[in-house]
Amino acid sequence: MRTTLIVHAADDRAAARAASILGLVLGPAIVAPTDQAEVTHAEFLVLVASAGWEPEVAGWSIGHRGVLGDVPAGVLWLDAEDRDHLEHEIGARAVHQALIAPASADRLETVLREELVDAALAMKARRDADVPAQLPSSALRERIEAFLAAHNTCALAVASSHGVRVVPIEYRYHAGSLYLLSEGGEKFAHLLLAPEVSVCIFEPYRGWANLAGLQLQGRARLLDDDSVELERLLEWEGITPLQRTQLPVALHGIRIDLRSADFLSSAFRAQGLEVRQRYRFPEAG
Repeated sequence: MRTTLIVHAADDRAAARAASILGLVLGPAIVAPTDQAEVTHAEFLVLVASAGWEPEVAGWSIGHRGVLGDVPAGVLWLDAEDRDHLEHEIGARAVHQALIAPASADRLETVLREELVDAALAMKARRDADVPAQLPSSALRERIEAFLAAHNTCALAVASSHGVRVVPIEYRYHAGSLYLLSEGGEKFAHLLLAPEVSVCIFEPYRGWANLAGLQLQGRARLLDDDSVELERLLEWEGITPLQRTQLPVALHGIRIDLRSADFLSSAFRAQGLEVRQRYRFPEAG
């Protein structure tokens, strides 16, 4: 995972609060004022400045130019009147710039919070777009599919205007999709309204040196009762067509077409790779 350093002017209260919120989304992150910020192992830099404080933040960046080198950077202005200093200093290293105006520490907690979160997510997407030390795509998919095959239960997260729900459920994996079998329940209310889902599969925690977890994003759809896919899913579960007709309740099938996977494993670090690997599944035909 890439470490982010977020720097703000020492006495800039609004920027300090904004930097703190950015740090939550961009973590792992170090948030520090200009009089305490030290460049250590930061792989991404975010500078936060509001009106009157922009020269101080730019001055900090200039003073650490030799250490920062080509570290990519993001800039967040909170109603900064003069942006020339930072724009000139960051230059080509700026991968994302955002302006929230006018901003105060109090307004950041209320009406501007969504704008700030949007800026943080945009910076995170740009930061994570070019992650070094990645496994080749085919090798990474093999590792992901091996992890899926070694487990059979996931946490399925669904959400809609009616709320959020996370349920443990058994799965089967086949050719880029997860297949789930269920008697029904509240999760279907959310799936009918909002088919985008998130799935987590993970090993029990046994220390930082033994981390292993998989987070999947995908789009769910319900299987037709007379579909070949549902018949195959029932067969995987050892249920014959005759047994299905004798069940006391109906069973429903869900297919989740996977879009992306974030695979966190300490084993990657042991190989000199980034501990978090990202894979994008080809679109389903």
